[in-house]
Amino acid sequence: MTTPEKKQLENVFAPSLKACGFKKRGSTWHRRVGDAIQVINIQGSQWSRIFYINLGVYLLEFGAEEHPASHNCHIRSRLDRFVPDIEHLANLLDFHTRQFEEQRAREALTLLESCGIPWLEHCSNKSGFSQEAARGCFMVPHHIKAAVAQQVVSGDAPKASRP
Repeated sequence: MTTPEKKQLENVFAPSLKACGFKKRGSTWHRRVGDAIQVINIQGSQWSRIFYINLGVYLLEFGAEEHPASHNCHIRSRLDRFVPDIEHLANLLDFHTRQFEEQRAREALTLLESCGIPWLEHCSNKSGFSQEAARGCFMVPHHIKAAVAQQVVSGDAPKASRP
């Protein structure tokens, strides 16, 4: 269920992400860059009105989804791993203890544009993807076994079959 705060966040993010070439589907934006799909997702806590910005890169060489969910991306993380002040971002996205304010949402968008999107760009090719995986910025989706994830990083994974 989409909360009013989540809808308001989406409304603040949408124009900028659209201008960057992202297309919205539900609470997720996708942008194809070469052989990768960059994914940005707003996730709400199931216990409160606190939100998280999920980031992911889905490599088409290893899968055939056109609109992957962030948890299905081959490499994924959250915006808070890349911002200079994690607590500040957490406060911006906390609508449980404070009312929604558009200015806070715009500040979160600025952090996404300055810290999150550059990370997506970096990970959207094999070299950057491998560098980030080696640094540990690599969450293996639950349905991909560790051995397969290692093949993705090393370049030994089988090509995805295309319908």
